[in-house]
Amino acid sequence: MNKRQRTPSSHKVRRDVTGGKRGNGNKRHQAIRRPDPRKIRIGKPDRALTSVAGLVMFGAFLRSLGVDRDLAQSFAALKSGKQVIYPMAAQLRMLIDLFVLGEQRIFGLEALAADALFVHLCGGVVPSLDTTYRDLARFDDDAVSSLEETMAEHGLSEVRRAKGEKAPNCASRH
Repeated sequence: MNKRQRTPSSHKVRRDVTGGKRGNGNKRHQAIRRPDPRKIRIGKPDRALTSVAGLVMFGAFLRSLGVDRDLAQSFAALKSGKQVIYPMAAQLRMLIDLFVLGEQRIFGLEALAADALFVHLCGGVVPSLDTTYRDLARFDDDAVSSLEETMAEHGLSEVRRAKGEKAPNCASRH
C-alpha cells in the first residue's frame, strides 16, 4: 500500500514577504468592525504613509449612500453565528475596496495587507486568502442575484434622483 506523501504547504507565507501581518481570526473572540470612514481625519500628505488614502473618501461616499447598511441587511444570513469573525458585509466591502484600488484578483489582498490604512479600514486585520475564498464560495445563485440587484439599485439611484423618481429601498426586498 502506497501512502500519499503530502507536499509542504506554503500558505500564508506570502504575506510575511510583502510586509503585512497575518490574519488573526483564530485568535479573536468578537467580529471585526469596519470603522466609519466619515470619522477619519485626513492629515497632511505624506508619501510614506499609504497609497490608498482615497478609500477614506470613497468609504464615506458609500456609507452616505447606504451601501454598507444594505450589504449588512442583505447578506448577514450567508455567514451568521457567535463565532463569525469576518462578517459577510465587511468581506464584501473589503472586496469592493480591493477592486476600486485596481486589484482584479483576490490575491491582491496579500500586498494590501501591508498598508496600514487598508488594514484599518478592513477592521484592523485582513483575513487570509483561504477565508476570503471560503466566504465567496457561500454565494449561491440567489445570493449572486441579490448582490447584482443591490449594486444595480445603488448604481441607478443617481439617475433616478436626476429624473425626480423615488428609488426603492434596496434592503427591504431581500
